[in-house]
Amino acid sequence: MKQIVGVIFILIVTSCTSDVKDKLSINCLCSVTEYYSVSTDSEDNRTKEFSFTNSPVFKLGVPKEYFATSCAVLINNDSKIDSTTILKINLIKDKGGSEKSTFYRYDIYELGDISPKYFEILEIINHFVESIYSNQYQNCYKHVGFEIEKEKFKSVMDQVKAGLEKGYVDTRIVGFDKRKNNYSIYGGVYTDNEILDLFIMQFKETTEGLKIMSFEF
Repeated sequence: MKQIVGVIFILIVTSCTSDVKDKLSINCLCSVTEYYSVSTDSEDNRTKEFSFTNSPVFKLGVPKEYFATSCAVLINNDSKIDSTTILKINLIKDKGGSEKSTFYRYDIYELGDISPKYFEILEIINHFVESIYSNQYQNCYKHVGFEIEKEKFKSVMDQVKAGLEKGYVDTRIVGFDKRKNNYSIYGGVYTDNEILDLFIMQFKETTEGLKIMSFEF
């Protein structure tokens, strides 16, 4: 992914796609703004930008590029975007009126290549976390790709569950990264008191499909 710092627009028109914006707001726990640019530059005219201001997830260790990639995949999936569109994710840190921005740029074809695995992993982590809450650790166990005795695994999962917030709503991918057949995931367990418990998972593509190689809650 190419990191872009600083973009000049001739005119910016602000709009909001409510469903996408709501999902993104939960994932970043911050304000989200959508922009279209109107410019004499052809690339600017094809650009759709989403800005995230003062997200706390970066202080908790989520890499900015992983976060931006996850957001771009969600936007591409949930919005009607032309194949020629360029997506820009703008991460803004605003301290006392002084802004610092970091841009990430994505094309639609690039996102199309990684989206299937993204949503397959999202389905797995949803099933994994739901199974923790319902004490069905055997369902969690079948997703792991490392050797561990079932009794020890149960003990580990008991500790994980004890640390989770009550009132489970769903599970989100907050950060996503692909390196060959390996995937790094920063997930978030969202609860009805609007808390997002972050966790980390490493996935690997195996002969048996995607398997969890490690996790940390």
